[in-house]
Amino acid sequence: MIIDVLSLLFIIFLGFIGFRRGTAFSVLHIGTTMVALFIAKSYYLPIAERLELFLPYPKTQAYDITFAISFNHLETRFYHIIAFIVIASLAKLIFYAIIVTFDNLILAHKLSKMSRGIGVIVSIFAASIYLVPLLYITSLYPNAWIQSQLTSSIIAKQLITQLPILSQFVVNI
Repeated sequence: MIIDVLSLLFIIFLGFIGFRRGTAFSVLHIGTTMVALFIAKSYYLPIAERLELFLPYPKTQAYDITFAISFNHLETRFYHIIAFIVIASLAKLIFYAIIVTFDNLILAHKLSKMSRGIGVIVSIFAASIYLVPLLYITSLYPNAWIQSQLTSSIIAKQLITQLPILSQFVVNI
């Protein structure tokens, strides 16, 4: 329940950002997100192999927990998705630093209602791109409270398992 509320708040927040940005900048931001995901997909494996030294997976707790969504090889999946998110976040941060220099162009011209509406739709799609890996990490983490929240969650389970293309992309990392 709490995870659903946080997910909805995140989607609404990014919808407001899309309203402010308009179509052009929302598409530009989602384009850089896609490039960041491609970069992360290409380079996450070498980092995931070394991540065990710095970020230990709580194995002892994992055997005692009933997971809301069952996956095999939890520890390997956990390291893979953490490495993937770190690389994607760093790449997105670099792209964001480049794009934000052009943010003054938004203020320079007035956006139409149509542009703002399409910006909201694009940003809601971007919110789902951000949420799926984050919710996937939570589904892999062996914490009883998190797993009970995921069990009672409607939106989180649907995003992790049922979202076309993106769910399969993230689960196959």
